[in-house]
Amino acid sequence: MKDKTLFLFDLDGVIIDSKKNMELSWNLVNKKFKLNISFEKYFSLIGRDFKEILKILKIKNKDLDNIELTFKNASLKNFNKYSLFPKVKMVLKIFKKKKIKIGIVTSKDCLRTKKILKKFSLNFNEVRCSDGLLSGKPKPDKIFSILKKLKISKSKTVYVGDMMVDKKTAKNAGVEYIHAQYGYAPKKINHKNTILSFNELINTI
Repeated sequence: MKDKTLFLFDLDGVIIDSKKNMELSWNLVNKKFKLNISFEKYFSLIGRDFKEILKILKIKNKDLDNIELTFKNASLKNFNKYSLFPKVKMVLKIFKKKKIKIGIVTSKDCLRTKKILKKFSLNFNEVRCSDGLLSGKPKPDKIFSILKKLKISKSKTVYVGDMMVDKKTAKNAGVEYIHAQYGYAPKKINHKNTILSFNELINTI
């Protein structure tokens, strides 16, 4: 992968550890709307857009917009529960030093995504979040949008994710994939390019 000029990253489970934040937010939603769906079941589906998860969970006859808003507000209230995975800043600094462009491709809404990046002083060349304009994962629209903007080919691009939906997104986009084994996938995902910590990405550039 020494010839790659663009590395794209999922946010949750790759760059930031947000599990505790999500658990508190989901538990509130679960109680308020009487969903009776465990956090573990919700958590196994993350990586997709929030409403897509609700549809997969077969939540019907509910105000999905209100559920989403409640979840986001709870997440913002528990903002201190976000943390960076070890060595993230150091590794990203090395990427920039080597003139490799970096970007974020996440299903998280843009408000929280921008607040998180600001909180940890993380600067990426391009960020694609859930804005209601581009289709969510596993569709490759967000990756294609970045490639077009930066004028970089698929063959020069890598996507780093932690869920099966990330692996499918990379495949649909036709770009190389690196699987973050330390992330949130409920079951081990076998893949030829795997890292056990963010720090291991240094060996790929």
